[in-house]
Amino acid sequence: MRYTNTLSPDTTFAVAIEENVGGSDSNDPVLTGSIEYNSGTYLARASALYGKAQSGAVEVDQTGYTLSAGIRPWQGGLFQVNYVDGEALGPYLIPAGDAIVNGQANDVDRFTVEFRQELSPKWNVGIAYGQENYDLPTSTGTLSFTEVETIHVNAFYKATDNLTLSAEYFYGERNDAPTGRTFDSNRIQLAAQLNF
Repeated sequence: MRYTNTLSPDTTFAVAIEENVGGSDSNDPVLTGSIEYNSGTYLARASALYGKAQSGAVEVDQTGYTLSAGIRPWQGGLFQVNYVDGEALGPYLIPAGDAIVNGQANDVDRFTVEFRQELSPKWNVGIAYGQENYDLPTSTGTLSFTEVETIHVNAFYKATDNLTLSAEYFYGERNDAPTGRTFDSNRIQLAAQLNF
């Protein structure tokens, strides 16, 4: 359930009660709030979250905040940065992020830097870099990581008013906390979106 309103022509806010994500294993709702400023050239956003995360008999507070800023330096361009910090937020950031490890809330911080450019009314391209750090090793099968770095390079083509095609190259690297080794991956993703 969400309530949104405006404080001025450039500023909006929202508060919500939401269902917890599956990875947090809690039936308690999550409270969120945000405020956003968008003048057309400058963008800024702050948001906060509070809830509970549960793993077996252990329940911990789930808290977090996000700060974002952006600028449109010229026609069709967008430069944007985001920072996230909090406790037990892993399931919100990536599906494999553990909220609780060995009975403790897993603190996490993350930042992303992105640049997008509209080349024409039909073409839009972008590149983004992100880094994510966990206090406690997050397990994925036989491996567990505390650091993840990613690079995304993508392009969107608006074929019609209702159909958008996209392609993305993804590179990711993460560590294995117990051994100190690093692993990387490369991926190409293709997608089509039809609005009706």
